Amino acid sequence: MNKSNHKLEGISALIFDMDGTLVNTEKLKFKTYNYFLNQLGLSKENELFEVYVSLVGSTDLDAAKEIFNHFNINKYLPHNKYKVNEPWVIFYNEILNIFYSKIGTDIAIKNEIFKETLEILDRAKSLNKKIAVATSSTTKEATRILKVISVFGKLDCLVTKDNISNPKPHPEIYLKTLSALKIDISKQKVLCFEDSLKGIISAEKANLNWVGVPNQFTSETLKLNLELDQKRICYNKEDLLSVIQYATN
Repeated sequence: MNKSNHKLEGISALIFDMDGTLVNTEKLKFKTYNYFLNQLGLSKENELFEVYVSLVGSTDLDAAKEIFNHFNINKYLPHNKYKVNEPWVIFYNEILNIFYSKIGTDIAIKNEIFKETLEILDRAKSLNKKIAVATSSTTKEATRILKVISVFGKLDCLVTKDNISNPKPHPEIYLKTLSALKIDISKQKVLCFEDSLKGIISAEKANLNWVGVPNQFTSETLKLNLELDQKRICYNKEDLLSVIQYATN
């Protein structure tokens, strides 16, 4: 029996976060914010990194609002379009435009896949496991990215920020995913893959089994959290199968 087949025995469904878990869009989004700040003449990459790390797992709009306020963007762009009740929404849309046109292109996304988690997804699909993605991205953006990385057509379910009222770390997104999959966790085993602390907390609150697959933006936060079972976190992607085995025993 294939080693990865063995590790997935007894699992009825696998649920994957998208950003930072299947594809390193966190890196591309960070680059987009850094590009915007550089256009303003602000060389703030190190400071931006610290702020961005604290926001991973948030919705894109919430992240944009925090970055907008932290760097006091209004001070540098005193245009009428920013003098509205929610100026960060305009900022968010400008960031999206840069992301689509310059940084987060289809080619860039294809070059930032996490092949280890994608291989697990493909193996689970071949074993007729149910597959879902639960992401804080919008349905439009998630659909685009999942199609680019050839995952969308493999899904039994996609739940996004558009389908919920309470973002991660609230468990709503996972509870809705379970409902859509028609999974009863008292009878069936589910395994979640998350890169961020917010995502892991969301999975735990939904009483779901999880594996952490951190990236350069989330690794340190997870390492420093003493409440997490560190054996569930795969800091070296080559160890993913053994981490899965531990998490599912």
